[in-house]
Amino acid sequence: MLRQPLVNRFVHWSVALSIFALFFSGFGQMPLYKRYMVADLPGLGWTSDFGATLLLHYLVLFWRCLHPADWKPVRHLQDNTDSIGRPKDRQEPERDIAIALD
Repeated sequence: MLRQPLVNRFVHWSVALSIFALFFSGFGQMPLYKRYMVADLPGLGWTSDFGATLLLHYLVLFWRCLHPADWKPVRHLQDNTDSIGRPKDRQEPERDIAIALD
């Protein structure tokens, strides 16, 4: 069952992954990864390099700030009314509340 259109799913996962990357690279700005030996794990040696984590942090931040798919005006121009609901969704709110409470 497809509950959300592709645009909504793309925006959701884009936001989720970028926030995770911001947290990961933000903690990399502090010497945590080297101190707690995360940098010793295979493939994660770059995490102890301040320049690499700073670059990753700035790239992800740039993506988050300029990614137009989650801007409301752009989504409104695409006629994507999922964020405000469709008219048929607001026809019988009492019935919907009764169903939700059962």
